[in-house]
Amino acid sequence: MEYTYELSEDGTYYIITGINEYNSSVKNIVFPSKYNGLPVKEVKKEVSHNFVYSNLYFEGTIYDWCDISFESYSANPMYYAENIYMLNNNDEYEWLKEIVIPEGIEEIKSYSFVNSDYDFKKIVLPKSLKEIQVNGFSNVGWLYDVYYNGTVADWCNIVLEDDCLIENSENVYFLNEQGVFYKVIDLIIPDTVEYIGKYAFSGFDDIIKIYLSKSVKRIDVDAFNLYSNSRSVYYDGT
Repeated sequence: MEYTYELSEDGTYYIITGINEYNSSVKNIVFPSKYNGLPVKEVKKEVSHNFVYSNLYFEGTIYDWCDISFESYSANPMYYAENIYMLNNNDEYEWLKEIVIPEGIEEIKSYSFVNSDYDFKKIVLPKSLKEIQVNGFSNVGWLYDVYYNGTVADWCNIVLEDDCLIENSENVYFLNEQGVFYKVIDLIIPDTVEYIGKYAFSGFDDIIKIYLSKSVKRIDVDAFNLYSNSRSVYYDGT
């Protein structure tokens, strides 16, 4: 598989604009993280990986992967891959059986993690995360566990453009004040939170009780889009 490239306007990175040699019978795809010494940061929607292949080898780390913008599902070579491999910190290919987003990543771009038939069992998100764009996590499996390396208050600061990540999850874990992961069943919104954004707790269907602090001044639509109504809400105010 050979790609065509275009240099960005500022000359700092490359854009993959097409496929020079298209072969739907190929079993392995090697996807570049760099070209001519510069990083690959965009993949146009015209780049279609619209066929099933056995293995995807990405010539970079998951940190590098998070820096790429894909314009569509099929532009992402992960979409139809049966097995996905990325470089680890030892510069060796490692099978991606779970998604661990490293600390320092602030944004999950649209179509970053998409696959038509791949079951990730665990997704770990860093405290540094500030935004998950629409379809950032889409079709990444069913009944996986999500671990967020931050507190409930930290989670409330993340901008979520959809609820795909949590909607298909089995369990969601946050860190408590002692730095230990716990499953979110009783949701306690601390008194440092003033705003709960759209989709913040959408899909958190294991929640039984919700405790809202009187510090909360605004709750966006679909912030608590829950599929079960068998829960209690407590408000620490008048």
